[in-house]
Amino acid sequence: MEQAMTVKRKVLRGVIALYALAAVVAWAMALCGAMGWFGADGLAGIWAILLAMPWSWAMSWVSGPPVVGLTIVAAGMAVNVAVLVRVAR
Repeated sequence: MEQAMTVKRKVLRGVIALYALAAVVAWAMALCGAMGWFGADGLAGIWAILLAMPWSWAMSWVSGPPVVGLTIVAAGMAVNVAVLVRVAR
C-alpha cells in the first residue's frame, strides 16, 4: 500500500512539473507577443490565459498596459502550481 502511494506521488510531481514547464513557456510566448519581440501576435497569450484559469478572469476587470495583464497571468499560474503542490501532499 505504501509503495502505491509513492508511485502516485511521483506521478503527481511529474504532472506538476509538466504544468509548471508549460506555464513558463506559455508566459514567455505571451511576453514575446506583448512586447513585439518576434512580431505582434494578438493570440500569443491565449495559452497563458488558459493555464492561469480561473485567476485570469481578473484581467477583464483591470485595464492598463500589457505588463499588468502578464503579471496577473503569472500570478495565476503560480497560484495554480501552489494549489497542485498542496493537493499532492
